[in-house]
Amino acid sequence: NMQDSALINKINNVLTKKLISFFADEAKKDPTKYEEFHNEFSTFLKEGVCTDYVNKEKIARLLRFQTSLEKDEGANDKVKMQSLDDYVSRMKIGQ
Repeated sequence: NMQDSALINKINNVLTKKLISFFADEAKKDPTKYEEFHNEFSTFLKEGVCTDYVNKEKIARLLRFQTSLEKDEGANDKVKMQSLDDYVSRMKIGQ
């Protein structure tokens, strides 16, 4: 079976890591563009968190969550999306 092949598994692992790294870089370089990507494909990222035990923490960093404390400037009071790391970094001490 081709899916059981060690070579196919290796290629799968390498490509997955490269894509996760690429998406993380894009999220930092162009948050607006990444938000568009996230809006379209967040379902697959969430699925990856649940099914890819090896990469679940890296994939989870790609997820974005709504925050009610900040609004996007000039976006008609659109709720801002941010990473969990960003959210945690602005939490008050003891929260």
